[in-house]
Amino acid sequence: MSKPIFSDKNFHEGGRGADTLPPPLEWHPPVDDGPATPWSTAHDSVLVQAAGATVAVFAVMLDFDFIERGSKDGRPKNMEWMAG
Repeated sequence: MSKPIFSDKNFHEGGRGADTLPPPLEWHPPVDDGPATPWSTAHDSVLVQAAGATVAVFAVMLDFDFIERGSKDGRPKNMEWMAG
């Protein structure tokens, strides 16, 4: 049977679990997985998101302009939905 850390013997002798374990033979440094994101700072990612949102807004504005010009030129109503 294995030697449990939290046994009656350790409890009565004043051992507190991990204090009764032998010290490790060698030290292993923690694993570094690198950064969680390829962007160096949060500032960079915010700028990229703002640029993407700006492009999307301009695309919607151009789309509505194209639909509006089509309706002024006398195109059929169903063509507005096809343009959108």
